[in-house]
Amino acid sequence: MTTLLTYNLGVQALEERDYKTAVERFSSVLEADPGNTNVREYLARAHFHRAALVVGFTCLCNLSGTCTE
Repeated sequence: MTTLLTYNLGVQALEERDYKTAVERFSSVLEADPGNTNVREYLARAHFHRAALVVGFTCLCNLSGTCTE
């Protein structure tokens, strides 16, 4: 896949709240272009939102008492 296509797919994944895919795509772009600050910013956003989902899910599990993980 080309870097531009991978970047665009990362942006699309971020917009669709598929943060795992976004992280994978942006990481791939950074391997090819490590100095790209725009991609680094998008990658940071994807990591942030992905972590927020995990924390939110854990809080919900703790409140409901129904999680087995």
